[in-house]
This record gives sequence, structure tokens and C-alpha cells, in this order.
Amino acid sequence: EKEQREYELKLAEAAELSKKLSDMKELTITVKASAEGKLFGSVTNKDVADELNKKGFSVKKQDVSLSEPIRVVGNYLAVIKLFGGICTKLNIRVKVD
Repeated sequence: EKEQREYELKLAEAAELSKKLSDMKELTITVKASAEGKLFGSVTNKDVADELNKKGFSVKKQDVSLSEPIRVVGNYLAVIKLFGGICTKLNIRVKVD
């Protein structure tokens, strides 16, 4: 019974986090890039998780799914996988510093 309550609590927390992430609409990540918009390096799931953590969201890099590392400025979609199979899509905007 205690385990069931803990599970339900974690599920409720994940659902709340999912709603807050959905409400955010977009996460902007500022990077250094060439004049053509190619990044010096790339934006990875770790960078997205770090940026979300700075904004007060408790997200691990393993929770963030990008189709591939981001190497050019622009708009992208990330999937944030939370507890209990709850997923949220998040728009990522990568812009030049």
C-alpha cells in the first residue's frame, strides 16, 4: 500500500511537470555559431536538460530525446520522457549568442 501511494505520488508529480513543460511552449538555447548558422559543437540532450534545470525543472539528460544532436541554429522538437510513461513534446529554439 505504501509503495502504491509512492507510485501515485510520483505519477502525479510527473503529470504536473508535464503540464508545466507544455505551458512553457518553447525553450531557447543560445549558442556560439558561424555566420552561416553552424554551431561550434552541438546541442545535445544534456544541454537541453541543463537549460531546463536552470529554469527550475527537474529533468535528467536521459529523459530528453532529440532525433539527433543539433548542429545548426533553428527550431527543433524534443520529447521529454517522464515517470510512468508520461511524455511531453517541447519546442527547442537554438539561436546565436
